[in-house]
Amino acid sequence: MQRGFLQATTIALVSLGAVVLRGADAGVRPEGSFVRPREHVRGFDLDEAWQRYDATVATESTKFVDVLNGLIDAAKQKQDASELTKWSDVLDEFREEGVFPSIKMIKEQVGEAKASLARAGQQLPEKGYERALEEASGKPQPNRAEIDALRGEMVIVKNNPFEGPKIFLRDLQEEELVFVPPFVGGQPFQKNEFFHVGGQVRPRSIFHHPPPPNPKKPDIAGFSRAKFAVPAGYRRMPGSVAMNDSSNENGCTQLNPVIFKILDDRGKSLWSSDGIPVKGKPWGQKEQKFDVLLPDTARTVTLQLEVRNNAQCCHALWCTPSFRR
Repeated sequence: MQRGFLQATTIALVSLGAVVLRGADAGVRPEGSFVRPREHVRGFDLDEAWQRYDATVATESTKFVDVLNGLIDAAKQKQDASELTKWSDVLDEFREEGVFPSIKMIKEQVGEAKASLARAGQQLPEKGYERALEEASGKPQPNRAEIDALRGEMVIVKNNPFEGPKIFLRDLQEEELVFVPPFVGGQPFQKNEFFHVGGQVRPRSIFHHPPPPNPKKPDIAGFSRAKFAVPAGYRRMPGSVAMNDSSNENGCTQLNPVIFKILDDRGKSLWSSDGIPVKGKPWGQKEQKFDVLLPDTARTVTLQLEVRNNAQCCHALWCTPSFRR
């Protein structure tokens, strides 16, 4: 469960439709559903939009739990221990992890629940954030920070496909951070700011600046590594890489491309980018996506940057990287 999002012990009370989720069903939402960030933008019409969405989540969760309880009752009546165990396990997994089962017998019910949640998720940007952005941008003196925050939340909602629970690397503490040669001055690794690619906000991204190569050995690339522990049960890591827009500001002259790499526990490369130029427009075309399948034995994953000769203005971004099941 992402830090900064829904707490497992919270009771979800949705006023619309008088739908109430309590206990385990409130602690974990269905896979792919969204939870409003704790430090969310207030005002506009967002509260009403989120109430409608939460009402749909609560309703679909209750309906699916009722389906599973019906199958459990049927197994009890038949005294079928195998079926009772199967459906009880499915119910426990849904309550504890929010996972919809891939079982042919209830494929139709699962499909209906997912479709309903997907429709509700698509309406959030249209009926909440886009209207809020229009209102915020139309003020006599627009607040840039407020607009960025709205765009950041909207991007999270729009760009989250219907998938299982995720944990963002930005919300985790890195186990190791290495710069070779050592980085002098500045803040070369940042996780708590809004970053932009082609003028668009990239929420939950990581700013990563490689160190300059050793001037006595210019042919040997300078590199930086950030190591993160892989949460138990998570085996995918999607995201993208790009240059923050600041790479093209303040008279930066660096032209050497940056190489992004993702390494496993043993230092084996799981993915490597093409060389991404530090400068050049349009910036968004330089973005490269990845979706890494982690080995079953993986305990850590390392984000690595490499650059040769000159690291000036290498304002590299790991855009919204996350662990997925």
